[in-house]
Amino acid sequence: GNNVPRSMLEHSHPTLPADWYHDPDHYRRELASIWWRSWLCVGHASEWPDAGAWRAHALGPLRFFVVRGNDGTLRAFLDTCRHRGSALCAG
Repeated sequence: GNNVPRSMLEHSHPTLPADWYHDPDHYRRELASIWWRSWLCVGHASEWPDAGAWRAHALGPLRFFVVRGNDGTLRAFLDTCRHRGSALCAG
């Protein structure tokens, strides 16, 4: 059985409207108002332990990758060839 007291169920708050989870227009608004307005954490520096270590990421239509340079600095780049517009990383 369910161990949740009935009074909690009767006073629970509704969740977000179902269409917010799959509506393309809402997703674009969310990207613009939340994700594109601040820094994005993609991992801890220890996840790129050595020079040349890299990882590709995607958020919405944006593809990018993070790589540790030979000087030990982490850098992020758009995952797009400037000449042909294709992805650079396979991962």
